[in-house]
Amino acid sequence: MFYFYLPFGLSGVTQYYVGIIADAIRLLGYEINTVDNLKSIPEKANVLTIRDKDTTYVIGRRNPQYVITWFQGVAPEEMDLLYKGRWDRIPRVLIHRIFERYALKHSSLSLFVSNAMKEHYADRYHYSGSNHIIMPCFGNDLDLTSFTDLRYREPKFLYSGSITKWQCVEDMLVLFKRIKSEIPQATLSILTPDRDIAYKMLEQHGVTASVDFISPDRLQDYIRQFKYGFIVRDDIAINQVATPTKMSNYMGAGIIPVYSDVVKDYKEHITSKTPYIIAFNDFDECISKIKEMEKRQISAELIAGSYSEIFRDYWNRESYTKLISQKIKETIRQS
Repeated sequence: MFYFYLPFGLSGVTQYYVGIIADAIRLLGYEINTVDNLKSIPEKANVLTIRDKDTTYVIGRRNPQYVITWFQGVAPEEMDLLYKGRWDRIPRVLIHRIFERYALKHSSLSLFVSNAMKEHYADRYHYSGSNHIIMPCFGNDLDLTSFTDLRYREPKFLYSGSITKWQCVEDMLVLFKRIKSEIPQATLSILTPDRDIAYKMLEQHGVTASVDFISPDRLQDYIRQFKYGFIVRDDIAINQVATPTKMSNYMGAGIIPVYSDVVKDYKEHITSKTPYIIAFNDFDECISKIKEMEKRQISAELIAGSYSEIFRDYWNRESYTKLISQKIKETIRQS
């Protein structure tokens, strides 16, 4: 039996990833029991957590036999950004450094979302273990029915996500305003649960856009109508080691991603692999590349073929399921 300790459940963007881990565990013949309370986990159990904080509590209070930790992001750096200007910023950063270091040291198996994350932990904590797997965040398969020539004829832009600081929504609006001045027919739609904040930002920046929210189960179908999708990021550690799920959301639905080329794993696995992306280092470069893309007559068949290779080589659910299953088998023998 494996216990999935998920005190706050799963969001739409994490269900797919955790589902891959669950498939890998079931391949080994284990049953899975999802719990939200530490007391529901027997001592000496096998446990999965998706936060370093939860791993620390599980090890300290339940003395498990085997622990898998999915490191979704670099929590101390997130705290540093989220709580900037507040008195509790430094205590939050410090306590998450403790959680992170402890979870890295004591997890039986660690799941990192990028090689850059592994390198970050090597620099920060001198992590040099072999008890890890690198699997990028992704949340869907490729939907080949999304690729039609018609959808690539109009410059319809999408932003899908929350309005958190590292999502750089204000920068995205500044960028779109410049795009609109160069390409007047361009339109923008925003999908976010934070609609009130989005409306205020649009008013502040003088940008016209539709604002809506779509449940995760309807997302992939809804976004099939757009040509471009924004992922704007600052060049900081949080983003360098991340692998945003919305990249697979966009490309899986046939959307051409317009993204800051700061995600280290994407430089290797996406930017260098397909001509059907807009990867940029500054706004001038972004606008120039979009204008060039707008001059091209895009073949749905060719873009689908190009994206298929990335899903086969980088976002391959079956391959990761087998890899994780094999690694769990190896590390359980050693524990």
